[in-house]
Amino acid sequence: MERYFDHRDSQRKRGVGIGGCYKYSFFFWQRNCLFIQMNLTLIPTILFAFCLQTIQVKFEQLLGTWQLVHFDAMDHLKSSPQYLNANAAMREGIDYKIQNRLESTVYQFVESDSLKFTDLENGEIILKNATVLINERDVLVISFGDELRKAKIVSVDAHQLILEPISEHSNGDRLTFEKVVNK
Repeated sequence: MERYFDHRDSQRKRGVGIGGCYKYSFFFWQRNCLFIQMNLTLIPTILFAFCLQTIQVKFEQLLGTWQLVHFDAMDHLKSSPQYLNANAAMREGIDYKIQNRLESTVYQFVESDSLKFTDLENGEIILKNATVLINERDVLVISFGDELRKAKIVSVDAHQLILEPISEHSNGDRLTFEKVVNK
């Protein structure tokens, strides 16, 4: 009886398969997949940590004087039915108060985590001093006397600072400040 030689038989006996080492190919494939999976889960973690490090606001970025130029709540007021249905004199009075509020709201961040800012009390502009803390979530915590105010730092660059006040009554309105350049 003549036996035909099948090269696959000899490969199976020796443990060699089509892709090389037959017995160990699954082990190496499994190990390589695990290695690749570990690396793929490490990459986003490293990128996330790097982004957190670079995104977090530093107090030094806030140093200087910032003028309030826009407040979303003022836009809501101007689009309200009460404002739109008011007579011209009433609207002029409201516009004057809005403009006065914008022009008189100034934040001056100074060294040693301090803030000097103007506040409106009973129609009078008062200068106040506060201590400032920026937590890991980029929340600006302003404390003066018994009061504590919080605002999320939405963005900050060399020319603009955008804050979103955090309180029981806040509804996502943002305050936009521009850096005052001394000439």
